[in-house]
Amino acid sequence: MFLILYTNMVSGQLNTSQNPLAIIPTSNITAVKQFENGEFNIYVNHDDLKRFKRQGFVQYGDMGAIGDGVLDDMIYIVATHSLANIYGLDVKADNGAKYYIGDKEMTAS
Repeated sequence: MFLILYTNMVSGQLNTSQNPLAIIPTSNITAVKQFENGEFNIYVNHDDLKRFKRQGFVQYGDMGAIGDGVLDDMIYIVATHSLANIYGLDVKADNGAKYYIGDKEMTAS
């Protein structure tokens, strides 16, 4: 079990060889949907994307991470870095969050 605690802004890259994804603009809420085969899509609300670009960063909680140290946040961490890499954004952890990284075979950096 790993807990990640950090408050600094980071930039990162995603190893997508294990987890291909699509980023889909939507008028619905921003969400991450993972399929049984491990692949996932990121659905990004138009207004949220404008806000991320305006502020220059995206936070793990914006993609759905809970940060309670109990629920597995890995898919949301990977999704956050994926979105950040595509749009040239920094990544920022949510204040006070404790991110639990489960045993899924995913890479976010």
